[in-house]
Amino acid sequence: QLPEEICLLKNLERLTLSNNNIQTLPENFHKLRKLRSLHCANNKFRTIPDVVLRLEEVEFLDFSDNEITTLPTSKILMSIFSLLYALEGKANPRPEKK
Repeated sequence: QLPEEICLLKNLERLTLSNNNIQTLPENFHKLRKLRSLHCANNKFRTIPDVVLRLEEVEFLDFSDNEITTLPTSKILMSIFSLLYALEGKANPRPEKK
């Protein structure tokens, strides 16, 4: 698992966590307020963590090659994620709505 201390890196703008068998992110991950790019490919995520949805500055997310089977329930996010699945979801199974 990712150490909670990573949330102290307040000026972090880009983070690559790919290829680490990560299943979840720290509860305070949303405190990375300047984070613009998050790469979480090839891990063990089963959903996009709620804390990611609280990151206000994120412009790029990569959760490809995970085990994602469910998505957050926000209608706007569902539309975005459905589009992203159509574009890049070949490595994840088709998500089911909660």
